[in-house]
Amino acid sequence: MITGFPRKVEARFGNGKLNSVWIPTAKAEEDRIRQKLKEAYGQHIVITDEFEVFNDWKVLLRKDKPEVLLLNETLIPVYKGFLLKGD
Repeated sequence: MITGFPRKVEARFGNGKLNSVWIPTAKAEEDRIRQKLKEAYGQHIVITDEFEVFNDWKVLLRKDKPEVLLLNETLIPVYKGFLLKGD
């Protein structure tokens, strides 16, 4: 288990379908979770001050508000546009 133990999650739906899951974590866990994400998905593909992106944009480590975010295919372009706007 990447986050270390069972947690509550926030599931978000759009158009009647699950489109994202937020898993709250803690800042003190960031390094451990990052290592677990790297073990599971390889090196991050994008890194910003707020996020590290893994698994072809399906898994994000949020650093400004400690969370892990899981995205479906519908939201991937939204997050790419938001995070890559400076590129």
